[in-house]
Order: sequence, then structure tokens, then C-alpha cells
Amino acid sequence: MAENAVSDLDAWQKLYDAAVRIKALSPWQGMVDAPIFGVEDAASGELGFVSFGQSAEITVYRGAQGLHGLLYCRREPSPHYPERIMEFPQLQLTFTSKDQQYPRDTAIVSQLGQVFGEPDSWPLFRSVWPGYHPWFLEVDEVTFLACVLEQAGEVITEYRNQPERLAQSGEHQYLVRVQDASGCWSDQVRHIAQPLDMPVQIMMDIPLLERVRRFPHGAFSLELDLFRMPMQSPGHDKRMPCVYMLLAVNASTGLILGQELLHPITTLEAMWGLVAWKTVALFGKLGWIPSQVLVRSSPLTQVLLDMADELDFDLRHVDDLPAVNAARMLLAHLSR
Repeated sequence: MAENAVSDLDAWQKLYDAAVRIKALSPWQGMVDAPIFGVEDAASGELGFVSFGQSAEITVYRGAQGLHGLLYCRREPSPHYPERIMEFPQLQLTFTSKDQQYPRDTAIVSQLGQVFGEPDSWPLFRSVWPGYHPWFLEVDEVTFLACVLEQAGEVITEYRNQPERLAQSGEHQYLVRVQDASGCWSDQVRHIAQPLDMPVQIMMDIPLLERVRRFPHGAFSLELDLFRMPMQSPGHDKRMPCVYMLLAVNASTGLILGQELLHPITTLEAMWGLVAWKTVALFGKLGWIPSQVLVRSSPLTQVLLDMADELDFDLRHVDDLPAVNAARMLLAHLSR
């Protein structure tokens, strides 16, 4: 699974042919706000839900998890953390210039004998797994994405003649293209329920917590944020996990009081389970418990609720963290 499917030229040819047709149809002109629709892969049964971007891009969100992740980000946008959308499984197609392709991309194009003469007409495919940076497609993803894009082309053509075909008949009701036993495609309306949230098991160093519990409360407010560090290029020999930073900043002075790096090596949920522990560790280094902790992330609020009771500080969910914003700009400048 770690190697790109360069040898499977038939699957790649279908994928590039589908991408070329999508480019010619230009769904980002008039369909950005169109209802989401799905395609069921006849081979695997996996569902892919199609969304169009404004600048020559298509994203296929994988399964109910991907679909409802997209809906969550639309419902509760986070302007300070746009990367949140990258934490849900998806496959991406964008159109770029040749100089934005990696050798691994151009090797496939060369083997296929494809020619893309127009500016920004080179299809670029990427796979996104939760907690990992975008990477090249896996073998099964090539076949799956080709299937979804082929049927997306059919839906785009039909939508322009009959826009009402994509209208939702009820909450969580979506048009899904399916293939029957004879190989014919048709439309169904399916209820796509929101999957259950993966449980987050809160981990804690109990001796550390007991030691910190005896600390005095400082008369200061602490801004606390958890965010993903900048993207890495896919120029590696394997899919790379993201790195997250837990950053603590004095709300009044803007002084950075502590930072911890977290890695979602197993799952994002496992990483979130460490956040309360790492926060207590930050307090342990400070020697004080802040009187107030300000956060703007709903998940961060949830994982800190019990600890706020344990250590008797005021946990507040706010819209913005000015001191954290300034500190992140400083850290970004220093890392150049």
C-alpha cells in the first residue's frame, strides 16, 4: 500500500481520462453551491461524496465520516484553524502547472503518454488521511477515485439540464449513484446518518496532577490553543503524520509560557486524549495554576472540562485569542 500504483496503467488511464472530462465541464463555474452528491464504488461498496471548490478543484469525502466532517466544518467554520477540514478522510483533484507536479506525478503521466498543453491543466491527485499530511494515492484509491469522477461527470451534465435532481428530500438525504448487477448506473436517495464519534480516552499522570493541585493560583489569564503545524510537501517515501502544537500564552502580556508538541501517530482521538495531561504538564513547569484559561476550540473545551474542575480554574470558550495569534506569527517568522 505504501507504493504508488505506477504499474497499474489501466486504472491510472481511467483516472486521468475522468479528470480531463471534469476539467472540460468546469463544475466550479456554477456548481460550487450545488448540493453534495455521492457515488458508490461497485467494487468496494465505499461511498464518495463530491464537493466542488471555487478554483478548479474537486474533493471526494470518503464515507459518512468524510461527509459529516465536511458538514461540521461548514456549520461551525473556524477562521483561525482552516486546516480542520483536513482532519476528515478525502481525496483531492486540483489542476496545476507542470512545475507544481512532483516526479512521482510526472512519472505516471510519462508512462501514460499524456499531454497537457494548456496552462494549469495538469491533474494533481492527493490522498488525505486524518492526522496525516496529503500524500500520493494508494492503489485502491486510484480505482475508487476514477469511479467517483467518472460518475461525477455524468451528474454534472445532468445537473445543468435538471438542477432539481440534486435537491435534498430531507435531512441527511443525498442522491447517490449506484451500479446494479448488469453494470447500469442509476440514482438513489439515501439517508447518510452521522457516524458515532470516536471515543476520546483522557490520559493523565495522576502523581503529576496531585502535585500540581497543590500549586497556588496565579492572578493571570492563560490563552491556550491546539493547532496543526505547517504542511509538509509529499516529497517523502511514506505518508507523514502531522505535528500539532499546544501553545500557552499569557493573555495580558503576550508572553509565551509554554508549548508542547503532539503527534497523532495512532489516531487523532488518541492524540486528543493526551491534551489534558500535556496541559497539566505546562502548569507543572510554570509552578502556578492560572485563574482563567481561554480557548476557542470546542474540542479543546471538552477535553479540559474535568481538569478545570479538578484544578479549580475558570475555563472559558471565546471567539478569538489575540495573544495566541501574535505568538503564532512570531513562531512562524522564527521558523523561516
